Amino acid sequence: PHAKRLKERWSGGYARVQEVRRAAPIILQALVETPREQLRNLLADLFPRPLPREPAGKPNGKPGDNLPNGLDSSPIRMARVDGGFTVRSVSKPDDSANLAGSVWRVRFAYDIARGGQAAAFRSYEQGLRQKSPDFDLFNGDLQVKAQGCRYSVEAANALEVRVSADDFSIDVRGFDYRDVVVDMKRVEDVSDVEKDQP
Repeated sequence: PHAKRLKERWSGGYARVQEVRRAAPIILQALVETPREQLRNLLADLFPRPLPREPAGKPNGKPGDNLPNGLDSSPIRMARVDGGFTVRSVSKPDDSANLAGSVWRVRFAYDIARGGQAAAFRSYEQGLRQKSPDFDLFNGDLQVKAQGCRYSVEAANALEVRVSADDFSIDVRGFDYRDVVVDMKRVEDVSDVEKDQP
């Protein structure tokens, strides 16, 4: 604040330097006085919530395996892989699922600390509206590999998957370090879709 060049070139320079010097303690004080809950939200993007623990005694469970929509009898499993996730069919003793011919919609977004899956998708949509989405399938940000199915990009964060074989898988990678939430819902059978088309 006492530099000669500051005094010669700037009016009020001393006061401005003092304001900058006091800025860090003022910011720290504001954070210290903020209630604990708000502090957790402030750092939520840097420290996402921990993964839910697997229920004890789950047969043949693997870390990271999730069932779509919480259905225990689902013939489809989702698993986390390095940089993304994979969705695959699971053979079952009474395999009457007949996945071939089915159509699924798969949406995904980065998980957020509060609000669950719905909030994660709202957060993604907000970023998309502001023209700064976390990722965009149309821009090639993510790599998709399919086996036993075909896919089409339905939205910046959604795929339509048309299953052609009971044993199928789709692999989506290219995400950063954050956790990804995935929503997968059966749409309809391909035969029904083809009937409606001329």
